[in-house]
Amino acid sequence: MIGEGLINAHVGPTKCLSTTMMCVLNYSIQSSSLVGIRVAPSSPMVSHLLFAHDSLLLFKVSRENSKEVRNVLNLYCSASKQ
Repeated sequence: MIGEGLINAHVGPTKCLSTTMMCVLNYSIQSSSLVGIRVAPSSPMVSHLLFAHDSLLLFKVSRENSKEVRNVLNLYCSASKQ
């Protein structure tokens, strides 16, 4: 599970919030906490698309992934004061 220390350790206070979201998502994916999706068997895995103020999260449906996405979003909301 990820925590507040991740933001402070990997993303400084001067980074924008989309960078923070991307950092937290990448950490969860690299630590195998989240599994993205493939649109074809030979395509690269996709987990998120961030554009301006929009975020699209794409993950394999599972209870573990849903819990981790909730953790990521809670951490992001806490960091962004939303």
